Amino acid sequence: MQNLADRPRFTAAAAADIARALFEVQGAADELPSDRDQNFRIRTADGSRVLKVAHRDEDRAVLVMQQRALSHLQQQRDLHPWRAGPVYPRVVTAPGGDDLFVVEGHLVRMLDWVEGMPLHAAPRSAGLLIDVGRFLGETTRALVGFDHPAARRPLVWNAADPGWVVEQSAVHADPDERRLVLDLLEALPDITGFPRSVIQNDGNDHNLLVDETGRSVAGLIDFGDMVHAPTVCEPAVACAYAMLGAADPLAAARSLAHGYQEVIGLSEDECAALLPLAAMRLGISVTMSAIQRGQEPDNAYLSVSAAPAWKLLRALAGRDLAAEGRALHRPGRQVRSSEQILELRGRHLGPTFSTSYRQPLKIVRGHMQYLYDDQGR
Repeated sequence: MQNLADRPRFTAAAAADIARALFEVQGAADELPSDRDQNFRIRTADGSRVLKVAHRDEDRAVLVMQQRALSHLQQQRDLHPWRAGPVYPRVVTAPGGDDLFVVEGHLVRMLDWVEGMPLHAAPRSAGLLIDVGRFLGETTRALVGFDHPAARRPLVWNAADPGWVVEQSAVHADPDERRLVLDLLEALPDITGFPRSVIQNDGNDHNLLVDETGRSVAGLIDFGDMVHAPTVCEPAVACAYAMLGAADPLAAARSLAHGYQEVIGLSEDECAALLPLAAMRLGISVTMSAIQRGQEPDNAYLSVSAAPAWKLLRALAGRDLAAEGRALHRPGRQVRSSEQILELRGRHLGPTFSTSYRQPLKIVRGHMQYLYDDQGR
């Protein structure tokens, strides 16, 4: 967990100088909101770029993973365009070909600016939330085949591995709030054996951008919390933020989950885990907010979602979230396990059609000469 005292503290003028010196990008700089890093919008004659200055403790491998993931996503978009516009930030390389530098002990990189208004600024219609789910399903599908060792790092924002919350539960001075967060841990179902992949893991209403009509997603930014986790965590995280402030939180989750399943099928068990994982993400959020507020009590950004998160967690307390989630299952998009597929194969094909592997492969996607299994390999 990074200490906010060591976060970068460059001025806008210094950021503009860095952009010009390293990337030969000339323009005025405006600082953007962030918690542990610094981001600056560089306004140029031909558009905008984003200069990203990492926390001093940031692992270089994590930033390399993000850069490679964005390049992978862009390659998939170029091969199989499914939406107009940039959708994901493009990596900007310096004239010498490098895309990552060190400035005063901080790793620095640059990305293209993605146009669009944040989801939180758009009316959240059911149609828009369906499109959010659909878009995240497209992102999941585009990330099939991508992997990086840094994706398996311990990550506090991983809802599937929230054990650290128990150790930090004392940050919640209110005993009822502390008990509420600990109850979320006890309610998490067994997700062993769920399909896993590298996911963006932060589809919140600040990172999802909406087009000018307010009806469809225009892009997704901030890949800093990418992780290799159960794939269902991708829609679960987005459901957590979609439910915040919603008049009918479960209806919001339903719309998003149905949109996701139009692209990526979820099993009934995955759907049963979806809402408990969403609630756990909110539990992580309020715990992180409490820790960071203790470090920077005057930084309002650090607690931007704490109050509505607590309100939602109290509204969800006592509900059977597993049963509510199971009702989100779309049978038409059923995902079968390898064992179920083998059973069906034996029922419909003769015994002369043998399999070629001791542990048969479950192939879910093909492109050119490559086949990808359900683990993204």
